[in-house]
Amino acid sequence: MKYNIKKLTVEHYASVRDIFNQQFPYKDFSLADLHTSWKDRTRDLSIGVFTKEGDLLGFALVENNYTSFIAIHSSYQGINLGSNLITNILKKCIRDNRSMYLYPLHQKKNLIKWYGSHGFHKTYNGYLTFHCHHTRRQSPFLRKLFPC
Repeated sequence: MKYNIKKLTVEHYASVRDIFNQQFPYKDFSLADLHTSWKDRTRDLSIGVFTKEGDLLGFALVENNYTSFIAIHSSYQGINLGSNLITNILKKCIRDNRSMYLYPLHQKKNLIKWYGSHGFHKTYNGYLTFHCHHTRRQSPFLRKLFPC
């Protein structure tokens, strides 16, 4: 499948909202949470993955150094679109010498493992962090990103 990753713009909000509603139950997050994250997003790091025709398949909303939401439409999960989104963001973080943080929903082990495979590590308070500097924890992920 051919797809493009690009910055999210105002015209994408309705599609972001539709995927958000599908992926985040109202008991966990509300549309007000999405709206706040959308309004406060860091525009150069908040990106979406699109079909070549321009349909949104998934998105990542970033506020400063905090990843608010990452979601892929259920019909397109399991084909590395989420990995491509987070990798794209982390490459920009490394280039800009900035770290990234997030709090995985309900601390699900499979999410923590997935983020760990992308260079994040768990902190004492449950947050996950990605440091832009080369540390032992980041080494395997950074070698994948930037092979010698």
